[in-house]
Amino acid sequence: MDKNAHLNIRLSENELTSIRERARSAGVSVSAYMRTRALNDQGRPIIRADSDTLRKLYRDLRHAGGNLNQCAHELNTHHRPSQVEDRLNEALEAVRASSDAVSDFLAETRSSI
Repeated sequence: MDKNAHLNIRLSENELTSIRERARSAGVSVSAYMRTRALNDQGRPIIRADSDTLRKLYRDLRHAGGNLNQCAHELNTHHRPSQVEDRLNEALEAVRASSDAVSDFLAETRSSI
């Protein structure tokens, strides 16, 4: 594709610095970064999320899901609900807490658009 058309925009120094940093973080030129951001968003808002927070939320949910799976296995194998009641309540509480954390994170992320 022939790229010889130009688009000039005015930015503050802080805006330009921010765009340059984002392009560098993405491993692309400022031009490629701006083209991608402007042309590939399909009209949707751009949501930036902290990957460390997402990893922690994912780990918490997997852990809670593993606990629930162990409870289900115990119930299916031995049919002794009284043996897993406390563990099941802990697992359900962990799922609730993880679900709340995901919900809070999504609300925070939406407000950052």
